[in-house]
Amino acid sequence: MAALCKLHKEWRELCDRDPKANISMSFNRVYEYVGVAVESALATKHSDRLRVLKEVNARSSVTSGHNLLVRAESRVLVGMVRLEHLFLCLGYKLKSGRPSLQESEEDCYVQPPRTSSSSSVESDVSMAVPELIDSAEVYRLYRGACGAEGDIQERCRIWVDFTRLQIAVAEYNTPASPTNCISLLDITWCHCDALDQDSSWLYRIDVFSRNPPKGGASPTRQTRPEPMQKPRISVAGSSTTLQEFGLALQKLLKSRDNEGHGRLYFIQKRLFQYLWRSVQLSVSEDRLVEAQAVLAFNLNPKEGIAYLKRKLKKDTDDEIGEWLSQVCTERGGLDPTMLGDYFSRRDTLQIFWSFVSRIDFSKQDLVSALRQLFDTFKPGGEGQVITRILEYFAESYFLQWQKQADSASSLNYKSSDTVFQVAVSLIMLNTGLHVASKKLKKANTAAMTLEEYISNTRRLVSEEEVPNEALRTWFEDISCTEISVEPMPRTPFSKLPVQPNIEGWLIAVMEGARRLRFWAVLVLQRIYLFSDSQGDVDPEDVIDLKDVAVAALAEASPHLRRALKS
Repeated sequence: MAALCKLHKEWRELCDRDPKANISMSFNRVYEYVGVAVESALATKHSDRLRVLKEVNARSSVTSGHNLLVRAESRVLVGMVRLEHLFLCLGYKLKSGRPSLQESEEDCYVQPPRTSSSSSVESDVSMAVPELIDSAEVYRLYRGACGAEGDIQERCRIWVDFTRLQIAVAEYNTPASPTNCISLLDITWCHCDALDQDSSWLYRIDVFSRNPPKGGASPTRQTRPEPMQKPRISVAGSSTTLQEFGLALQKLLKSRDNEGHGRLYFIQKRLFQYLWRSVQLSVSEDRLVEAQAVLAFNLNPKEGIAYLKRKLKKDTDDEIGEWLSQVCTERGGLDPTMLGDYFSRRDTLQIFWSFVSRIDFSKQDLVSALRQLFDTFKPGGEGQVITRILEYFAESYFLQWQKQADSASSLNYKSSDTVFQVAVSLIMLNTGLHVASKKLKKANTAAMTLEEYISNTRRLVSEEEVPNEALRTWFEDISCTEISVEPMPRTPFSKLPVQPNIEGWLIAVMEGARRLRFWAVLVLQRIYLFSDSQGDVDPEDVIDLKDVAVAALAEASPHLRRALKS
């Protein structure tokens, strides 16, 4: 029913904008319209559509939608007479003439509505899938690249704001001002250069536009700038991302000139599908199945494990623990809270042992190893759960320490029990210095001192096994940096096997009407905010959306007035 409504809507818009379309058509002609509607819905090129249909994987629910499309197209091919009869039932008055099959395909595409501001626009404004630029390049343009602007060498980001059909440049973490934006219809040339400077490469992008810009009038075509003409935007940097951005921008301008600027309108309208397709088409079939396993685990660990056994043939506890460890340490994507809750169950002890035994703790001291452990999951449950986790951790750490034991080291663990006792003392120290002190701040409770920590530890561990110098080093380490049990993703989201729900630029209005620009990624029931200064690995902030309600601001709200004023 949803597909039928979509087709009905597309057909109605087509009939409104193209009088020649509202006629009785032959089988092939109607199929051309259906094919265009399918391509538009998927925001993909014709060649990509054929590739997707060819690579359909019946085992993966990710591609179940494509299977439906295949079956839907088959029904269209078999029952085209019924479809034509359906249009009659919906109230369309069909004319008697039939168009020639040699007519141009250009009238198959939906035309954008004409307004008074677009009266001077050229006739080539058909909204169709661009063939000269792919989804990954559209994503790269929208995400942008960092560099230094102009002669002042101020750190900035350059990106293409497809929502406004502009190329923008702005200082780190700030929105772009109107004076630093150029309409994509006004750009006359984009020059990319790579310079070898002191055995390193410097990439430079120069963007030229017509002067004065006409903003909304007929688009210009690319022409080489005059010898003394200065670029409107000039950005340089050492990152290859900047070079890739420049090459993608040149392809976008080529598509604008050769295919018509209606392709820009198409990307603007289907931007979300382009962002989604760029991730979906960049991974293999096996990674898509693995992504489904990750998503299933994040929603319900029990169903996720069942999916592993059914689809990835991970039947034993050892294989499941190995897969969980590999995803956490190499690719990321598992929800740390769900994974911690899963390990808090007694029936997962063997899986947790397989998990922790495959984490590489070699050549790490005990504090660093604890940080790495709790960087993969958030422990849940009561104190006995933490104790059980530390017991398995101590056994794995001791076995690896024995293989890599340094004769010059002052540490001399006798057994895993010693490692366990010291690990417990370090977690208690971390709790006293950072967790409990925050909760009891008003009570002016004194934090544990170095002497008290050493004295408490000596009741369980001898100085022969762990000297005072080691305890002092660990005390200072934890005093400076908390052992966090709120793990964050350690890999770029572009490399995660998890498909983001949505991502894009977000402008946050702070106190005093100050505005900040973030790249926002909604995934795993959280919004991850990435800033230019932090990069793509560490989020600037994370907003947990579990049990969070969102409401629109009232028209009389001072917050709304402040946002609009900014």
